[in-house]
Amino acid sequence: MDDPKMVEQMMESEKLKKLEEMLGPDSPAVIAARAAYRFKWAGANERAKKKYRKYRATVVIIDNGKVLLVRDRGKSDFSMPGGGYKKGESTIQAGAREVFEELGIKAHSVERLRQCDLDGQRAYHKVCKMVMDNEQKPYLKSKEIDKFIWWDMQSSIPVQGHVKYILGKLGEKV
Repeated sequence: MDDPKMVEQMMESEKLKKLEEMLGPDSPAVIAARAAYRFKWAGANERAKKKYRKYRATVVIIDNGKVLLVRDRGKSDFSMPGGGYKKGESTIQAGAREVFEELGIKAHSVERLRQCDLDGQRAYHKVCKMVMDNEQKPYLKSKEIDKFIWWDMQSSIPVQGHVKYILGKLGEKV
C-alpha cells in the first residue's frame, strides 16, 4: 500500500478497535474517539479524487446561435471541445491546440473566461471562448472524437454537466 493517508487511516482504525476491546463500545472515551475518527476521515476519498482530477482547457465556440459540441469515442454524452495541458501551456494555448487537433479549426481569436471555470465531476474546467474564421468548417481530425454537432441549445441531447453550467454563466438559455 503506497498511499500514506490510507495507511494512517488503517492504523487509526486498528487503534480504535483495540480501544473498544479494552474499554467497551459504550465507553465515553470510545464514543468520543469514534466521533473524532469519523470527523477526521469523513470525505477523505472524495478529497483524494478531487486532488487527482485533471485540469482541462474547455473551449466554447458559438456560431449563428449554436454551440459546437463533441462526443468522445465510446461515450454517449456530448461535451465542449478541449483537453489537457502540455508543459508550459496557458489555457488559451491548450484550448486552441486541442480544438485544432480534434476538429482542424484554427483560432481567429481566443478569450479566457475565468468567470466560467468549473470544478466539475470529471475535471477542473478552465474555460475560454474561441472565434473561428468564417470559412473554416470543423471535421473529425482526431480518433478521440467520434462525432461533433452544432447544438441549438434547445434540442434534447445528452450533455455533460459542464456544458449547461458554462452556457448558463454566459447568459445562454439552455
